Amino acid sequence: MNFPKENAFVFSKLLFQFEDRQIMQKTHTELWEKCLEIFRDNLTEEQYESWFAPIVPVSYNNGDLVLWVSSPYFKEHIESTFLPLVSAV
Repeated sequence: MNFPKENAFVFSKLLFQFEDRQIMQKTHTELWEKCLEIFRDNLTEEQYESWFAPIVPVSYNNGDLVLWVSSPYFKEHIESTFLPLVSAV
């Protein structure tokens, strides 16, 4: 699947609080699942299902978890509305 670059959402390695060894052994999907657990515990079901469940993990390279969202608006909304929670992950 080809993902438009403007819809890419990158979680920097600075956002993860896992041991480096654990991160290196996980796939992008496993890392995103771990993040989703945290989001699920800290958001309403409606927020979680609307804004985080649809996100697709694309890759994990050099400490960055790259995610795909459906539109630039979707990306901007997550960054502006949920930045404190995303930054805490």
